Amino acid sequence: MPIPSLIRRLLRPSVYFLRRSLRRLNDVVRPLLPWDGAHHPVLDRFPPFCGEADGKFSYDSFGVKTDPRFRPQLKPSPAGPLSTSHPEPYAPYFELVFVLESVAEAGDSYTMVELGAGYGPWMVTAHQALQQLGPRPVRLVGVEMVPHHFEWMHDHFRNNGIDPAGQRLIHAAVSDAEGEAIYMPEKNPLLDFGQSLLQRGLPTEGTSPAGGARIRGDRPVRVPCIVLGPLLSELDAVDMMHVDIQGEELRVLTHAAEAIDDKVRRLFVATHSRAIHRRLRQLMIRLGWRIVYDFDYRKRVRTPFGDVQFLDGLLACLNPKRASQRERM
Repeated sequence: MPIPSLIRRLLRPSVYFLRRSLRRLNDVVRPLLPWDGAHHPVLDRFPPFCGEADGKFSYDSFGVKTDPRFRPQLKPSPAGPLSTSHPEPYAPYFELVFVLESVAEAGDSYTMVELGAGYGPWMVTAHQALQQLGPRPVRLVGVEMVPHHFEWMHDHFRNNGIDPAGQRLIHAAVSDAEGEAIYMPEKNPLLDFGQSLLQRGLPTEGTSPAGGARIRGDRPVRVPCIVLGPLLSELDAVDMMHVDIQGEELRVLTHAAEAIDDKVRRLFVATHSRAIHRRLRQLMIRLGWRIVYDFDYRKRVRTPFGDVQFLDGLLACLNPKRASQRERM
């Protein structure tokens, strides 16, 4: 074993102990600030779902039906009458608010791009929220590299009354080079949404497993690899772009910065290191975008809705060149 790797392995328990001790000390010095119970104002425009549950799906406050096999921690809502409430603030709460603001500010049509889409939860949430404010043409573009997640995205759309054939769903990884990419599948289904690319931009040597083969943990998987710029060039404008691509976010957004600045109105990025978060913040400031949420990677943050622990970092930005007058305020 190389000396640096051996040293890291020997030091790891001490580093973990130090981190835990610092967190405990922080809890004493700065006690947790609870949520006061007041939601973000945008949620007032979307009454929580009340209706009939079928006992097969988990229902959220927008009436979105999620198959529990997509997320093992989800349980089916009991069959019968169901009344829901909006979630209490935690890390995904800010994603939800940002998506809903894009919906509330939408014009006569709405376009959303979700990179690292998984089963497409944010696209479906945006679609369901739009139905409450008045149906209009919706274009959803989802990019996902894991074959069975890509299948699930089709299922999730159908389960919620969206025809996948009428949207643009792409089985691929997204990075800064075209060709093919390689990733290692995750054996543990509880961790099944965190796969990172091992290699990218490889010459095309064939196709990925046919029919979205359910390969987990056996061997590296090759998938098509696309870049973002040409994808955005096919769209007139993007109301909302959601990016959660496990460490590729700096490469992707830097490579396509001009196209993003030209086409995208709102950008949400989950960041996967503090260095990536810092450099993306610098990129958006350089482009002249307004940063709405800036919560660092693996950090407890005091927000307007109480203290929230973030695992991924969260960077949400607004393009003033495409913002409405109310959004500019």
